[in-house]
Amino acid sequence: MSRLGKVLLPILLLLVACSFSSEEILDSSRPAEHPDMELIKSRYLFSQGEILPLVIVADKIEIYKDYDKAYITNGSFQQYDSDGSLLFSGYFEMAEIETATNDLEMEGKVKVTNHRDNFTIEGENLHWNNSEKIVSGDEETLVTLIKDEHDILEGLGFTGDLETSTFEFLKMERGHLHYD
Repeated sequence: MSRLGKVLLPILLLLVACSFSSEEILDSSRPAEHPDMELIKSRYLFSQGEILPLVIVADKIEIYKDYDKAYITNGSFQQYDSDGSLLFSGYFEMAEIETATNDLEMEGKVKVTNHRDNFTIEGENLHWNNSEKIVSGDEETLVTLIKDEHDILEGLGFTGDLETSTFEFLKMERGHLHYD
């Protein structure tokens, strides 16, 4: 092998290894090439105006300030009232948050618990509308509602108003209600 070949081979190998790194691939769902802030294994308080703050603990948080967006990987959240009482908590694998409203699009294994009224909503691909306190799933998402640990309903096309504890399913799959 020529001297030039011995020099070019390591450079070519380095370029190939770098160009295929998953870290270098731009995620097309992000609004910009790089976030304004990236937090790893962090706790972050999202709050805007009079909206009750949302405390997020996550493996990764990417914040895009100019777009009022944040992307969260393997996160949990808590929301407290003005007296410091826990209102809502939950977790998700992936989420997109509208930082101006605290609305969340959650994906993967998702769980939302209302501590005041003692119920839990579980499913995949759930939406949290923070101003209306509504959790919803699309028509294909199986959602499980658990009330007081013994009432269990499962269905598709879920909408849950967490302020009034009113729940709807477009199609029920199964359920068990316990009456005293």
